Amino acid sequence: IMDKLTLPDELIKNFKLIYNEYTSGTVVVPVFGGGTVNTEFELLTGCSSRLVFSGGSAYSLFPKEPVESMISVLKKQAYECTAIHPYHSWFYKRDAVYNRLGFHSFINEKDMSGAERFGEFIADREVFKIILDKVISTSQKDFVFAVTMQNHGPYALAEEKALTEKNISNKDADYFPLSEEASSILEAYIDKINESDKALQELIKKFKQIQEPTLILYLGDHLPLLGDNQKVYKEASYINVVDEYEKYIRAYGVPFIIWDNYLHEREKNLLFSANMLSAYLGNLAGIKDTAITKYLDGLMSKGERVFPDDIIINNRVEAREMLLDYKLLQYDVLFGERYCQIIND
Repeated sequence: IMDKLTLPDELIKNFKLIYNEYTSGTVVVPVFGGGTVNTEFELLTGCSSRLVFSGGSAYSLFPKEPVESMISVLKKQAYECTAIHPYHSWFYKRDAVYNRLGFHSFINEKDMSGAERFGEFIADREVFKIILDKVISTSQKDFVFAVTMQNHGPYALAEEKALTEKNISNKDADYFPLSEEASSILEAYIDKINESDKALQELIKKFKQIQEPTLILYLGDHLPLLGDNQKVYKEASYINVVDEYEKYIRAYGVPFIIWDNYLHEREKNLLFSANMLSAYLGNLAGIKDTAITKYLDGLMSKGERVFPDDIIINNRVEAREMLLDYKLLQYDVLFGERYCQIIND
C-alpha cells in the first residue's frame, strides 16, 4: 500500500490471489497502531466505538451484563461459538467480555502450551490449526473468532530471519530517502506478514478439502505502529496527503478478504467501516439480524458504507438524523432498557 516503495512480489502472494479472486476490499477500522478490541467490538456488535467509547477501550468500558451481538444470534441458530486469542486471557478484559458477548469457549495462551512461536508471540499457523481442529471436531455449525498475535510489534529486525538480503528499495532514493531505522522496522514487519501469508495458504488449502459450507473473513485489526511518531509512514509519504478524508482512509483502512466455498457471486473493491462489514458478513452468511445490523442494512441500501465517520468527517449535515438515530439505538442496546431487541425479536 506504500506506492513509493518496491516490495517483493512473494511477500503476500497468497493473500493477493484470494483478494483478486474472492470478495474483497478495504475495511475502515476505528484505531491506528493499537486498540485491537475496538475493531473487535465493531465487528461483533455492529456498534461504533467512536460514538460510544471515543478515545477509550471498548472492552474496559463494556457493559456488565450480556449484550446482543453476532454471537448471541448465532447461538440461537445452533452455532458453536469459539473465541481464540493466543495471549493473556485477562488482557483488555477479553475473558469477561467474551463471556458477556456469549461465546461458548475462549481458547487463549494458557491453553496453547508448547505452541510454536514466530519471534516473541505464538505463530499464526498454530492458531489456524486450532480453527481447523475446532471445525472438524464439532458436529454442528461453527463460528470461530480468532485474533492472532504473531505480527504484533515492536518490530526489531535482529529478532527475525530476513526474507531476503534486502526487501525494500526506494523508487526514487534521491527524492524519497528511507532511513536505516525505518528500513529495519519495515524489514522486521515484512518477515512477519510473509510468514502469515504462508500460514494462510495452508489454512485455505485445508478448508478446500472440507465439504461444509464455509466463509472466512480475514483482515487486519489496524495498521501496525511502524516506529515512533508514525516514522515509516511519514518517510514513505503514505499519510502526507492534503485531503482530510483521504488521509483518514489511508490511516484507518486495511484490506480484507472473504474466502468461501459455496457462493456464486463475489464482489470486489468494497469499502466498509468495521461495523458495516459486520452487517455485510451477516447477510452473506445468512445470519439473523440484531437490532443494530438491521438498522445498518437499511443504511447500506441507501448507499452508506463508512458510517458514521463519512458523515462526521465530511460534515454531511443532511445525514445527521441518521447519526442521531444510530446513537440512540446503540445506547439502548448497550446501556438502556433494550427496547429495540424486544421489537426485533
